[in-house]
Amino acid sequence: MTAQGMTLGEKIRALRRQMRMTQADLAGNDFTKSFISQVEKNQTQPSLKSLMIIAQRLNRPVSYFLDDDQPPPASAPLHQAVAAGQLLERQGEYEQALQLYTQALDECAPTDYRRRGELHRRRARALVHLDRLPAALQALEQAADEFRLARDTAARAAVDLDLGNVYSRMGQAERAVHHYERALLLYEEALVPDASDPSSPVVWLLTQLGLTCYETGNRDAAFRYLQRAETLSKEARVFYRWGELCRVSASLMLEMGDRRKALEYAERAVAFCDSTLDRRGLVDALISLGSLKAEEESWEAAETCFTRALSVAEETADTCGKSRVQAALAKWAARIGDVERAVSLYQEAVRTAGDDQQAAEIHRSLAELLKTRRDYADAARHLESAIAVLEKTNRFRALAEAYSSLAEVYEAAGQTAAATRCLRRSVELFRTQ
Repeated sequence: MTAQGMTLGEKIRALRRQMRMTQADLAGNDFTKSFISQVEKNQTQPSLKSLMIIAQRLNRPVSYFLDDDQPPPASAPLHQAVAAGQLLERQGEYEQALQLYTQALDECAPTDYRRRGELHRRRARALVHLDRLPAALQALEQAADEFRLARDTAARAAVDLDLGNVYSRMGQAERAVHHYERALLLYEEALVPDASDPSSPVVWLLTQLGLTCYETGNRDAAFRYLQRAETLSKEARVFYRWGELCRVSASLMLEMGDRRKALEYAERAVAFCDSTLDRRGLVDALISLGSLKAEEESWEAAETCFTRALSVAEETADTCGKSRVQAALAKWAARIGDVERAVSLYQEAVRTAGDDQQAAEIHRSLAELLKTRRDYADAARHLESAIAVLEKTNRFRALAEAYSSLAEVYEAAGQTAAATRCLRRSVELFRTQ
């Protein structure tokens, strides 16, 4: 029997049997065997999110289960190459998986747009794991082109989400926002008329957009997206990013001058992460609450939050978290005039930073503190370290600001030529934005 004329449940059952999967295999950790059985018997309809998971496991686009006009099934060698690639991915053999997906693309018919798009997405996923992010972006753009030809709206939304995640990982938050917003538009207008459905990806996207807009400095957009995410989270009772949402909302409320609301959000974030045993989230929530307490000059309460955050980070071997706590402590030590302690904490934070981008931010903060002590040589050294990292990540705004700061340091140190060179580079970078 061909896919044409089959019900959704019949298509799922036929493909599952073709792939020699049991109902338990298809269910995985996301569903129950009973749920899969009911779907196959057409006794229940899966939500879009559930169908997307099932479609991925059966190596088909979502539209395969919704449309009648389908391309011919994959050849046996093509199907075997994809299945082998999936297995290698699960085993962490991403280079080999990438080779198999590329081989499968060569064997795929040029007009089989959906399947080619999915293969490009799989290649992109392997490339991300291999930290070859520019190549992953290229593969995702190719996937988007194929899905556009296939008129597969669901897949196009998923690719935009993937593109946003890769750009976010590269530190290019503005581009990430662009793709997240496109994905949100597709999900809201074309795919998920009921955004309050607990299975809807809209809550996740709204939260991600709020966090990323906050990172870009677009506070109005961040507030707007986070408020929508909060409302939908409560309606749908979907709280898997509630801690992050509350933590960033606390910062926004503080910037808007509403300290009471900021404190309320920060306390919610701590309580949520505590109750869900989200230890890494708890570290950031405690830093946020500690920072608010320090703003109020409640130094004892702030120290309690920071101390607990440091303890949690050490218990979970979270070196990035430990570095963030040390940087937060350094900021407030500098604020109360304990410059020596602040410098020492920043230096330790640099040593324990878990990634280069985090280290770059700490280098910049430490340089600003050293500049106030007229320690220009060390300040320049830390800014140069930050610039070396930022040059690799294409974070143009942060890079422009770092060069501008370095120009000020060189000018204060009497190195006019070096200051002029850095200022010119800063202007060039600002113009590229």
